[in-house]
Amino acid sequence: RVARHSRNAFRSSAVGWNSASSLFPVAYQSVCLTPPKVVAGSRLFTGRNQPFQLISKNELEILIKSDETYVLVDVREPFEHAHGVIETARCVPLGELAAACHMDDTEFQSKYGFEKFKEHDKLVFYCKAGVRSSDACQIAASNGFKHVFNYKGSFIEWFGTAY
Repeated sequence: RVARHSRNAFRSSAVGWNSASSLFPVAYQSVCLTPPKVVAGSRLFTGRNQPFQLISKNELEILIKSDETYVLVDVREPFEHAHGVIETARCVPLGELAAACHMDDTEFQSKYGFEKFKEHDKLVFYCKAGVRSSDACQIAASNGFKHVFNYKGSFIEWFGTAY
């Protein structure tokens, strides 16, 4: 069984609660949680010391229409693709991304059907709601990719519906 503590028990103790979050006591937050730092004027996040940037729907639409080189990666599971895929997207499920980063070019091409992205490529990740794409950004950055972007709006914002 999981021990449950009431919020009032922590109010009277030396631990205290963070007013911004009623989920974790301050002592726990300072030891266990590392919230991402937001750099003013950019949308650069450095949570877990792995940098990535957010990209908006408008910015992604412009990127798709431009001549700029990028790789749009859909990290949803294959069964989810039946609901729709953003044009130009390549599909690599989140659960396979870390291993895919370590595949040689030939193995990657054979498994996924497109050329493996390189460390200097502009990588834009999306999923259904922005959670898995954020994890994908962390994986890519931790594997040496330098230009990593999260389309946090993902499928739901792009297509205007959920499934």
